[in-house]
Amino acid sequence: MPPYINAVAKAGGYARYERAHCERLAAIFMPKPETGKGRRRSKRRRSPLHGLPAEVMQNIVSILWDCGGH
Repeated sequence: MPPYINAVAKAGGYARYERAHCERLAAIFMPKPETGKGRRRSKRRRSPLHGLPAEVMQNIVSILWDCGGH
C-alpha cells in the first residue's frame, strides 16, 4: 500500500488523520511554554496569533491549509 494510505489506516480513519494533521500544523503557531531559563525574547517578535486559543488556531489552519492532504 502507498505510505499515505498506511498513515490513514494507522490513525484509525481519515477523520482522525485529518484532525491529527491539523493539530500538528496549529502547534507550529502556538506559543512555546516558558522555561524560565536563558534570555527572554522581545515582545516585539511575538505574533498577534499567540493570544488565540488552540481551538481557534486549529479552525484557522483547517481553512487555510489542506489538512489531511486529500
